[in-house]
Amino acid sequence: MWFGENKIIKKLSLIFISLFIIISGLIATSSSMNPMSEYYRGWYDFKSGQVHCFDKLVCLHELVHEYDWESGKKQISETPKFKTAVANYYKSIMDKEEKTWLEEYIYTFPGVGGEYLDYGVGGWGGFGELYAEIFSASFLRGLDIPKEFEQFYDKKIILERWEKYPNFKSRW
Repeated sequence: MWFGENKIIKKLSLIFISLFIIISGLIATSSSMNPMSEYYRGWYDFKSGQVHCFDKLVCLHELVHEYDWESGKKQISETPKFKTAVANYYKSIMDKEEKTWLEEYIYTFPGVGGEYLDYGVGGWGGFGELYAEIFSASFLRGLDIPKEFEQFYDKKIILERWEKYPNFKSRW
């Protein structure tokens, strides 16, 4: 055995363990932004018109995005009419001491009443994200869509697509 070989092995072991810990941390951190991670179990690819989802509940949200993008040249969620409805709804509930679950959700939604968060770090995806959330959160909790927003959705079309969605797996 060479003189000092034991020290070299110990140093190399420490280097490999340190690298393993660093790489594991990077993988864990980046997985939170990975579309396949637990946080993102679905998405709508507006370029291809494809819905990708791995969970029945997430599929509804993504199908609302699909409906939003199919509405014509401009997304419903990006129209001045929808944005005005959001602003008016916010004003109508802002002074209420006790809000319903949905009112509180919309009131504190990032970028509406809550702090704006960068989309790349799990934050707000704009009015399109709020548009999908209003419908899916209302329906999945057995609540009516607030009357201010009913005109922006065709519940029948969206729910028919949801029922027909093939086994709630990716459609690509």
